[in-house]
Amino acid sequence: MTGVRLRHLTFTGPSVNPAELKFGNGLNIIFGASNTGKSFASKAILFMLGAIKSLPETEEITAYESAWLGLTLPGGRNVTLYRPTRGGHFKLTAP
Repeated sequence: MTGVRLRHLTFTGPSVNPAELKFGNGLNIIFGASNTGKSFASKAILFMLGAIKSLPETEEITAYESAWLGLTLPGGRNVTLYRPTRGGHFKLTAP
């Protein structure tokens, strides 16, 4: 395998069920009606990769404290990036 593969984007919080977007092998297309989170999902991926400093402010995100991005690295190693939804430092963990 070459490149990095996204496995999942997950948000967790103390009083809500996790919100998870899973990615399969190959091309993944995010589609849906207006105001269903497509743009937020793409910005959340950029946030988790360090390309932007903060998540877009939405009413829904306030209940979530943590963001997790599961990745498969070249060579097949699975890792997960953790970052508080309010921004700040990353942690790299093995699943």
